Amino acid sequence: MERINTTAETFTSAEWEPTGDVTIQFEPADRSTLHIEARAEPNAPWEIVRTIQFYEDPIVKLTQLPWLRLSVENPLKGTVKAWSDT
Repeated sequence: MERINTTAETFTSAEWEPTGDVTIQFEPADRSTLHIEARAEPNAPWEIVRTIQFYEDPIVKLTQLPWLRLSVENPLKGTVKAWSDT
């Protein structure tokens, strides 16, 4: 499922509840960064659990986490996309 498709300088996806392990794929723009954020329950604060820089491996697999969302920093405002398999 596509979670991010933007040219904005910063953007945060909607949150979702994975039903198991999750794979995230990042299609970065130059100098962009993707943060994978999680929390234990709906009232807990969001915490960054993984960061993918534009020059790193664009696919990561995470063990099940109760709540996830993705946020991007895109200083040059290129097209940035991210997907999850759940």
